[in-house]
Amino acid sequence: MGIDAGFDMVPRLSKGVVDRKNWQSFIKIIRNRYTNDDLVEVKPNYIVFKAGEHPLLPFKGHKFLRFSSKISGSHAKGVEEYIDTITRIAKVNFGSRVQYWNEAFDEWGVYDWQEVHNSFESYEQPDEPEIPTSIAQYVFGD
Repeated sequence: MGIDAGFDMVPRLSKGVVDRKNWQSFIKIIRNRYTNDDLVEVKPNYIVFKAGEHPLLPFKGHKFLRFSSKISGSHAKGVEEYIDTITRIAKVNFGSRVQYWNEAFDEWGVYDWQEVHNSFESYEQPDEPEIPTSIAQYVFGD
């Protein structure tokens, strides 16, 4: 067992241009912040933080639900700093949608673990092509 901490994006981001642009800006900040960090690796579809349980940030924000890891135990060294920093950056970019939680304080994530694991799996999957049927759908998504 162990203590998990992280944040959930509530509600999740849409595929709309506003959320897409905000997520792209957020990812750019993260990439710039960790450019010279050997424990941060940019993969084709996401960024992996090689500490704790290797939390991930996908390049497509609508696939994202949670950034978290165990923060206790022998493998957790350094991961809490990543979680804290990325949570602060996310709050600046997404405000109240960022729901921080920490099991040490009897706080729990909003999404259940099956939903979270499904979202992780989606990071490697291509999106279905979509053609917006209205300006509103293009701007705001679903």
